[in-house]
Amino acid sequence: MPRRSTSPASQANEPVVQPEQLVSQVRLLLAEAQALSSRLAALNEIAIGIQEHLDTEQLLQTLARHARWVIDFQICSIAWVLPHGYRIQILRGTDPQHDAARSYAGGAIGRALGGQHAQLVNQATPADILPPGMQSALIIPLKSGGRPLGTLNFYHTNPDHYTLDDIRIAPALTTQAAAVLQNVQLFAEIAQARDELHTVLESIGDAVLVIDRSGNLRLANSAAVRLFALDTAELIGRPLVDLVLPATRRNLFVNPDDLGAIMAAWERDDHQGSGTVQFSDNRYFEWAIAPLQAIGKLDGAVITLRDVSDRVLLENLRDDMIQMLVHDLRTPLTSMIMSLDMLDFAQSRGDRELSEQTMKMARGASYRLLDQINLLLDLRKLEAGQLTLDLRPLPLPDLLNAAADTVRLIARGNNQTISVSHPSDVALIAADQALIRRVIENLLGNAVKFAPNGTIIELTAARVGDMIEFTVTDRGPGIPEEMRTQIFEKYVQIDGAMRRKGTGLGLTFCKLVVEQHGGTIGVDALIGGGSRFWFRLPLTAD
Repeated sequence: MPRRSTSPASQANEPVVQPEQLVSQVRLLLAEAQALSSRLAALNEIAIGIQEHLDTEQLLQTLARHARWVIDFQICSIAWVLPHGYRIQILRGTDPQHDAARSYAGGAIGRALGGQHAQLVNQATPADILPPGMQSALIIPLKSGGRPLGTLNFYHTNPDHYTLDDIRIAPALTTQAAAVLQNVQLFAEIAQARDELHTVLESIGDAVLVIDRSGNLRLANSAAVRLFALDTAELIGRPLVDLVLPATRRNLFVNPDDLGAIMAAWERDDHQGSGTVQFSDNRYFEWAIAPLQAIGKLDGAVITLRDVSDRVLLENLRDDMIQMLVHDLRTPLTSMIMSLDMLDFAQSRGDRELSEQTMKMARGASYRLLDQINLLLDLRKLEAGQLTLDLRPLPLPDLLNAAADTVRLIARGNNQTISVSHPSDVALIAADQALIRRVIENLLGNAVKFAPNGTIIELTAARVGDMIEFTVTDRGPGIPEEMRTQIFEKYVQIDGAMRRKGTGLGLTFCKLVVEQHGGTIGVDALIGGGSRFWFRLPLTAD
């Protein structure tokens, strides 16, 4: 086939490209490609750099430092979205008019936030609200998941400094930054929530254990660590059974079956249950287990153990007190009923002497019953501060002798003697006669109960400075040192020989009455055995 020829006329009509011009164009394209490649590489380095941080401030400083590889600027800032405007944070450079505490509105940043589009400012006007001296600006919106976070802002003193190429590549930078920034903020919120939860758990006095769906311990507050005498590292991540069994082996619990009840509650489908467990140190804990819900399904359980030792002690004391009160109230009541039966018998026989003796017995039983009831009522009033003292000058000898006469008959039945002595230089004291007399009678009554037969019980009064001191001394079993303060508390009694010989309220009544008079009360041990109960009251003028 013959070759196709080209006529000189057609060649003359086409433009001729000179070799030097072609080389120049190729070099320009290569330079632009190399610059673009460098900027893309810088973007990749920025992405790697900012993903290494979980702190917002560190992330922003890394972003601003590496952004110079992509965009030339003299000032770099970020504008945070506010409900009514935005707040500026300078990342690089200085802005003497910038106020970090102030909110702004409008300007190039306002336009970028309003339209969620990049803003290119090459000839700055006052309406653009640029930093002083800046002529060019590149404002790129920051958003994540469609939610605006703010804008990333670049400024330069040269006019027409930023181009469309900058607008094309800057969103790649801000997209990466917004995603990482959103994650950092979420992490900060989670960390804050975790810290708040930790603070709440550590401020709770109850022991708290969090169990995951596999039955492993995921969280334990310091109260739980102390309760089970284990380090946190020994608790976290271990199965619940590993906590229960070693504690049982260490005899931490009085009844190992109590912990079995906790395990049984955990193994239930609804992870619910409650009960009480007694520790070997005689502490009682009320436990409860409740399910953890996560998006409609069980995700574990929370176990709490609350120290209820004081409540259990009070309940036991209350039960003991009720039993003692029933006994103490039933005794005079029974005596009254028997006396009435005997009175009926004596009257049927016309035995006047027996009738009089029976009436005396019934009257005495009635008074004892009334004394018990008055003690309970007055004790409650004293505790509530509702009992008003009837303070009057009282002859001291008469007060002592009247109180001693009340218990002398019982003392004689035990072959005991009550001796009374008082100072000659004190004739009167200011006190509520009925209450102070009952205080002395209570102390004498206790001495008669616990002193051996055939011994002397001493009731004395003596001046001690500006106070008058009353003492009741006996040779009974004495009060252990560790109980000398506790016996004045409600329902407290001493184990052993002194157990259940009263309601445990008499000394409490004495303490409240004496303190209401502005005095003090106590007990001392005697050498060779016995006790010396004393109380002091302020003196009145003779």
